[in-house]
Amino acid sequence: DEAHRFRNEGTQGYEKLHQICWGKKVILVSATPLNNTISDIYAQIKLFQAPKKSTIPGVANLDRFFSRLQGQVGREEKGTPEYFEAIKSISKEVRDKVLKYIMVRRTRNEIVNYFAEDVARQGLFFPQLADPERIIYEFDAKTDEVFSETIERLKDFKYSRYMPLLYMQRQLSAFE
Repeated sequence: DEAHRFRNEGTQGYEKLHQICWGKKVILVSATPLNNTISDIYAQIKLFQAPKKSTIPGVANLDRFFSRLQGQVGREEKGTPEYFEAIKSISKEVRDKVLKYIMVRRTRNEIVNYFAEDVARQGLFFPQLADPERIIYEFDAKTDEVFSETIERLKDFKYSRYMPLLYMQRQLSAFE
């Protein structure tokens, strides 16, 4: 469970899991198999598939397949409509050519619709969530003053961790 924790090949945990999985039939469970980039899912696939000699129909060389897709993403500037379109296209190709052969995907709706009898027999259920409601807080005068002052101070808060490029530009400008 939580297989997405093993998307980084450079960790000891990944190496140990790779040793456990290699040559065996395994089930990796994750709610978020693709978390950041397609290399996340590729790292997880390599836990049980040989990168240059996979058993996935039509994709014998996973290394070449994922490198080509990564190259397509790399050509686009992050955040642009073209970038998001490339991500969408690449995700579809990964789903159609790789994941459909190795992944079982289940959403809540699929479970409720296709496994209703089994779910009912076991007495299982998904909680029903209410629609969000707007809540307006009313503070006393002192709390309101503290809250407003805190918000104003946060507006002026600068921290390089949250905007590293801006911080680097400022540092570089200081040396010019």
